[in-house]
Formats: sequence, structure tokens, C-alpha cells
Amino acid sequence: CGDALEHERGWRRRAREDFEFYLGEQWDGTSKHKLQEDGRPVLTINKIKPVVKLLSGYERQSRMDIKCLPMEGSDARVADVLTALIKFIMVNNNGEYEQSFQFQDGLVCGKGFSYVNMDFSEDFLNGEIRVKSVRPFNVFVDPLSVEYDLSDAAYVMRVLRIRRNGLKRLYPEMAETIDRMVPKERPDLLYPQREAENEYDPVDGSPYHPGGEQALVVKECWYRTHREQNLLGDRESGEIYPTSIPEAQI
Repeated sequence: CGDALEHERGWRRRAREDFEFYLGEQWDGTSKHKLQEDGRPVLTINKIKPVVKLLSGYERQSRMDIKCLPMEGSDARVADVLTALIKFIMVNNNGEYEQSFQFQDGLVCGKGFSYVNMDFSEDFLNGEIRVKSVRPFNVFVDPLSVEYDLSDAAYVMRVLRIRRNGLKRLYPEMAETIDRMVPKERPDLLYPQREAENEYDPVDGSPYHPGGEQALVVKECWYRTHREQNLLGDRESGEIYPTSIPEAQI
């Protein structure tokens, strides 16, 4: 994610300042130190946080209902089932609150992300769909991407911290390699807003390692690959099938 980090370095520094202003840390270190030396109060009148809270409240009070619409009459039952399934998933994950966290991140720094994945920790056979908001500092996007929904991104990377034992449970075949990994100390967490269990220093790429915890950095990457594939099409049904038959023999 080196090119993404370099491309977003300026934004990440500005976003840090955005979150600090939102939290009321609006004095620079020099001015704050000068006031303290003179015995004067360091007074902050935070006019930013009430505005963010107001807009966030509007979003929470104006949530739109989820409904799948049929393309034709025969799809009505399927659409109703899909609507019920999606609503169940959102309720099971406190999805509305996760969306509100994402929206609030966007208000503060201009970016907000959610992460949808399959969780097999409880249902080993079928798994469960999970919906979680992700801190914008933990996401690295292809710098050439310009689409709002990232549909043109060659890759998207999520960075998180995870304890050593948890990482070995995810990748048991790499247990010996994981045991040899050494966490890097990082006593100063640069981005304190909404402190979650996964924190990452987006400026120099080092993990935050609090209280001697055996926390390691994991980088999850989704990327596009391209390959040639011969296809057969049925003109009557409009269906297309992949085939291994060489193009010369089709």
C-alpha cells in the first residue's frame, strides 16, 4: 500500500487535524504551552462538534427503509424474501448504527467506510454476514481510483491490529512465522477518535502497540486480476457459459 499511503499522506494529516478539532483539541502546541507558562486558561469554544452532532442526528432521524423491488410481477415473492433477509442482517449487526458511524466519519474528515464479510466463528457451516464500520485511517485505496463507490479501484486494502493468538487461529499453517514476528512499540496514538480495538498509524505505517499487548499488523487486500476466458452464448435464452474449448474450434 506504499503508493496509496504516499498519495493520501497529505489528506491523512489534514484528517487528523479534523478529528482533533472535532474533539476540541484546537490549540497548537506552541500557543497552548505559552498560555500555560503565563498561567492563563487554555479556553476552547468548540463550535464544530455541535454542527457534526446536528447533521449526524438528521441522518439518524431520516433513515430510509430497505426494500428490494421486483423487476416483474413474478419476482415479487423473491423481492419480499430478500427484503426480509437484508433487514434481518442489518438488525443482527446493528447495521443502522454502523451506517451512522460511517456517515459521521464522512462528516468529520470526508471519508467513511463499511466492511461486509462472512463470519464463521459461531456458525461453522453456513457462516453469518457481518456489517461493521471501518475507521477511514485503516483503509488504503488505489490512488488511480476516481469513482465514488471504488468500482474502478485496482485494489483496496484494510489494515488492522490483531493479537498474536488470534492471528494464529486465522492462519494456523503460519504459526511458526507468526511467533517470530516482533511488534513495534508506538506509544503515541495519532488518531484517538472512536478508539476501537484496531488502530493503525497511517502516517509512517507502524502499528500502535499499547500496554505490551502482542498485537501485530494485518493487511487485508482485495484486488482485481484479469485473465482470458472463452465463452459460449445461447442466442435463444441469452445465457452465457464459460468453456475450455479453444477459440479456433468454436
